[in-house]
Amino acid sequence: MFRGEVIVKPRSLTDARPLRLLRSQATRVDAASATPSGIDLDAARFLRRLDEPDTPYSRLVTQLAPEVYLRMEPPLDGRTLIDSGLSGGPGRLELSPGLATPWLPGRVGSAINLRGPSFGDYVSVPIPSASFPKTVSVAAWIYAESRPRWATIVKRWGFVSERSFHFGLWGDDGDLEVHIAGPGTDEPVAREGRPLPTGCWHHVAFVVDETMIRLYRDGVEVAKTKHSGLNRSHIGVISVGAKLTGMGDGPDPIEPGFWHGRIDEVAVFSQPLEPYQIQQIYRSADRSEESRGR
Repeated sequence: MFRGEVIVKPRSLTDARPLRLLRSQATRVDAASATPSGIDLDAARFLRRLDEPDTPYSRLVTQLAPEVYLRMEPPLDGRTLIDSGLSGGPGRLELSPGLATPWLPGRVGSAINLRGPSFGDYVSVPIPSASFPKTVSVAAWIYAESRPRWATIVKRWGFVSERSFHFGLWGDDGDLEVHIAGPGTDEPVAREGRPLPTGCWHHVAFVVDETMIRLYRDGVEVAKTKHSGLNRSHIGVISVGAKLTGMGDGPDPIEPGFWHGRIDEVAVFSQPLEPYQIQQIYRSADRSEESRGR
């Protein structure tokens, strides 16, 4: 119970006395005995609202004019994600059969819950094929349950000639990384160098300007490297939670890099964000929590 009161009536053949639950109380009723068992309230297990609130975080991101902005608002049809960006198309959620709902509480509003390699959930978002010819920035909130091999946050990584950016965790080491496709076979990499902590929210971002790649976690620059250019990819799709095939029509059969955990507030920009803007975005989430609490 988050608020109010409920009477639970167990269907037990031996003890069917009702149980009264008040605010901040919770119970579990197992199928075999129908006996209530008190547990701690877990606010992170259930959505408390189906609309995506207007918050300081969402207003600031919108002011920065993202090309793609997935707020992870639960859609009416269960599959089509709303894209609040300038030029992206509605995202398509691909789920394994049998999942009732993939939405859980996020860092700001709701988040998409992706269940890792065993299930193969991911999001595909169409974009104009000429997007991000020289510069790109990506920001998101992530929550990792584990660190699968090459786990994906956001990627636009098709055939060799169509590759652009690759944002997620590095191989089996599990540290935050981004690498881009440059001229020829050049693929400069920026890595944090230590495994991403699991079981908590992180704000992650990278920026590719004319000469540098900068990687951020929780508002702090954790790695940077020089580059000689961003490949002008024509693949018309980006993915969240998995790396796609060269044509962008499904998960890569060799290294799909499925994410295991939650992803929230994915924003992709065609311009390089400044360090102070990354800081502002990160800090505005705390103000978003305050505004929701009032």
